[in-house]
Amino acid sequence: MGYSYTLSFTTFQADDNIACLKAIREAEPEIGDYMEIVEGDIVFYPDDSTGKWDNAEDAVICVIKNHIIPGTTCTVYWQGEDDEMGGTLVGRDCYYDIVYEPMTVTDSGNIPLHEAKTKLMSGASL
Repeated sequence: MGYSYTLSFTTFQADDNIACLKAIREAEPEIGDYMEIVEGDIVFYPDDSTGKWDNAEDAVICVIKNHIIPGTTCTVYWQGEDDEMGGTLVGRDCYYDIVYEPMTVTDSGNIPLHEAKTKLMSGASL
């Protein structure tokens, strides 16, 4: 049984888009098959962005960091079936995790989703 999550990549350009796309497809065909070059950018157009990706993006991130044009970035976003969210910011020869939590909008301000659920389950109002 796998874990389903939504996956997206922002468009990016590589030193050599064709070589980069070939390396992505070799590293992770599950994602590479949904990437193509459109007007000089590499784009990700999956048939369905929600699936059991099994952390397939990890291999693609490693390829992108080696090929992306210096001074530019690609952001990988994911959102799990449990509403957990995260991602990775990729630059040339580096990448950084993006961590955040979904927030619940209330009349008194935003609070983390898990706090809102706990309050509502205990009978408290937001």
